[in-house]
Amino acid sequence: MMLTVVLILLAGFREIGADRDSENYEYFFNNYDSPEISFAVEYSYIFLSHIFNFISNDVHSIFLFYAIIGVSLKMIAFRRISGVWFLPVAVYLGYYYLLHDLTQMRASIVSGLTLCSIPFIYNGQRKIAMGLLLLGCFFHYSAIALLPIAFISRKEMSGRERWIWAAIVPFGYLAYFAQVNIMTQIQIPYITEKLEIYETLRDKGIAGDEINVFNLVFIVKCVIYFYVLFFYDTIALKNKYLPIIMRIMGLSIFVYLFFAQFPILSIRLSELYGIVQILVYTYIFYTIRPQWAGLSIVCMLSITLFIIYVFVQKIFEAS
Repeated sequence: MMLTVVLILLAGFREIGADRDSENYEYFFNNYDSPEISFAVEYSYIFLSHIFNFISNDVHSIFLFYAIIGVSLKMIAFRRISGVWFLPVAVYLGYYYLLHDLTQMRASIVSGLTLCSIPFIYNGQRKIAMGLLLLGCFFHYSAIALLPIAFISRKEMSGRERWIWAAIVPFGYLAYFAQVNIMTQIQIPYITEKLEIYETLRDKGIAGDEINVFNLVFIVKCVIYFYVLFFYDTIALKNKYLPIIMRIMGLSIFVYLFFAQFPILSIRLSELYGIVQILVYTYIFYTIRPQWAGLSIVCMLSITLFIIYVFVQKIFEAS
């Protein structure tokens, strides 16, 4: 409980400019009634900014609101989904707390709702799960890409199916090298236009180059994914949500590769689905004896992620 409060306060009262997004959030908050804002951020943020401006003209008021919901949802989910809740918290602090709660706070609520939907999917309460994911769309439009999760299978993975889900990684690389591009072929209102604009900017050298699909962090993610699939039977005895979580993890890896020609889309989708990697990484604990060794490995993994993202990739520096 105390840790939750500390994390909420740290995210809610972070210094403006300490991360990549806070200055934009402050501008949107102070100019919520400007017509141009409606094209830059979800209506929910504009609506909440309108309300919180009556309470305080300090943007930290809305920061705190998002932090309370985002951090609390994930802490609740960790206790429900994991038998050793402190391990997901350790991995969460190594990356997703930095990325979402201290930076992309709208996505933080989406990721929390996604985790909370997993027990409902497992129990066959798909309407409730869909409701939670739809609620996420209110806070961040990209959450619409998560709606298929509500229909994901909760059945145990057979040995054959595990091979199929393992094959999704090399298949994703094949799609990447083949430069498969269906997003501009299928006309989806708003999304297609956004992607075409991005593609034009990319070709002009304005929007950045392709992502590195062989970066060390992603390779480690794939290796741990294969590792957990290999020890599936052992881990399944400890966590009943494993089949759902591994299928979502597989999708996270696949979309990263499949949409690599659109780095913004690729990274955003992979991060949204990839919230479950917090749990997947903790499953290493169940496969190593003695327990202190498994615990140490998971904690070291979390510390390593923290160092990579903060000091190597420098996620808090302006891009």
